Amino acid sequence: MALFLPKVIQREKTKIRMILEKGITLDGLVIDYHILKHFWKVINGIITLVLRKNKEAKILVNPRTDVLQLEKEIRASRKTFEHIFKIAEIYGAEIKSDKTFEPSYLEKRLDIMIKNLVQTHKTLCFEDLEGAIKCPEFFIPPYFVPGDYDDEWYKLTLNSIVLSEEKVSKTLPILAPIVVSKPILKHTSKVRMVVNDYIQLLKTMDNIKGYVIIPYGVNEYSESGTILSNIVLLASQLKKETNDFILAFTGEFGNVLAAFGVDAVSSGICWGRNPAEPTILEGIMPLARTEEQLYIHAIFRKTYLDKTIKLLTEKPEIYQCDCPVCSHHRKTMPKPSDFVQLMDTNDVSVHYAYWRIKELKMYHNNPDALLKDLEAGYKILKEYNEKVREEYFFLGKGRYRLTISNAHLKTWINVVRDHLR
Repeated sequence: MALFLPKVIQREKTKIRMILEKGITLDGLVIDYHILKHFWKVINGIITLVLRKNKEAKILVNPRTDVLQLEKEIRASRKTFEHIFKIAEIYGAEIKSDKTFEPSYLEKRLDIMIKNLVQTHKTLCFEDLEGAIKCPEFFIPPYFVPGDYDDEWYKLTLNSIVLSEEKVSKTLPILAPIVVSKPILKHTSKVRMVVNDYIQLLKTMDNIKGYVIIPYGVNEYSESGTILSNIVLLASQLKKETNDFILAFTGEFGNVLAAFGVDAVSSGICWGRNPAEPTILEGIMPLARTEEQLYIHAIFRKTYLDKTIKLLTEKPEIYQCDCPVCSHHRKTMPKPSDFVQLMDTNDVSVHYAYWRIKELKMYHNNPDALLKDLEAGYKILKEYNEKVREEYFFLGKGRYRLTISNAHLKTWINVVRDHLR
């Protein structure tokens, strides 16, 4: 099993329709509870589209009770968050009081949160093409983000899982949430303790059939090797000890996790536009605009259009893509550097979904194949950067380097090597 379960928000209906119309089948979806409730009609339509294409698709609802830990100003900033307050039955003046959102107070609300989520879960049913009813496959209990191992928030999540065993029907398997923040991931000893805690849970609970790993505040492109290696350790040890279903919330680093046994990865569908962050010359103001990004399998990341065109001009042989979008354009334009300029945000999303699915299947339980491709990608970028080191592209009066960082590839290579020893 190697599944890509996109995290979906209501704005992405068009992208999903395009992905499905281009012949790509999605393995399922992960939807945040408050988004699902607030945009029920739209999200229901998105789920129906996916199920009509694949009646076996997994539909999961992420409770997102970490919203209850936000600061007062942020808590009140989005109307959708009110749905999280409602499942905790927090209203009026209580919402304005910071004491309401302390661990000791929320612990008293765990029982009602789980009860309300379970009750709501029974109503979340969707029809596939044949009219068969499908509901979310797992129940994910409320969870919270710990400041460190074994603090009040960490214990609150464990208590939530135990309480869920009592409230959830035996016919509905539990996906136990494992939220790990940087203070935990910086220390291998703490990660091992987390693994032991969850293995002990399994011994006392019959209804845990899997885990969802949620690395909090981790940037997979810039974190230290220790943090990324410890995410792999957490996932691989759980898989080895339990052989249960494991879902991880992560992006391209999910390739590494899949190589060491993780069953499914959830991330956003590739945004066609993102804040641009190229290397900026000293004294030049940051780039205040957005631009297209395209995922390139050979270098394992999304790259800004200006850099992509230059890369594919210098090394056109690296772009071997047979996704529906690229296959269509290649019929009239053999040069990738020409046709990538024609891609719009929906095309980029189709291309990205194609590669996420393909890569997860290519590397699932196959770290040697992943390592080989990562090393090749590092070499490609090293050669490219040496060639364009002094070259720039211009935006208005600003100029920006055409080099593409390959630091993340070096880190990922070291992580895979360490876990193959």
